Amino acid sequence: MKTINPTAHSSIEKGSQAGRAGDFNLIGPAVGAESIDVSNGDYVIESPLGAKALWVGVAGDVSLVMIDGTDVVFEGVPAGTLLPIQFMLVYQEATTAESLVALT
Repeated sequence: MKTINPTAHSSIEKGSQAGRAGDFNLIGPAVGAESIDVSNGDYVIESPLGAKALWVGVAGDVSLVMIDGTDVVFEGVPAGTLLPIQFMLVYQEATTAESLVALT
């Protein structure tokens, strides 16, 4: 799996205190959404603080980078799943799930 420098895709630095009060409200509801399409390559979340959840509309695997820079693959995610994770990038390689939506 690829390694990514979090600062190359966002203003978050590895080990930062993302989620502090006033920076990113992890408790409140999402205030934005981005449709994720990895058919043409890796998808970088537009929000400088990443996303706080991922909706999976069509079942499959999801390969992504968590906000702390950790690469992870969620295998066999069922359709209709909301993953409550903070992430910044979805890899094209190893992602088979579709109809993905990042909640920000």
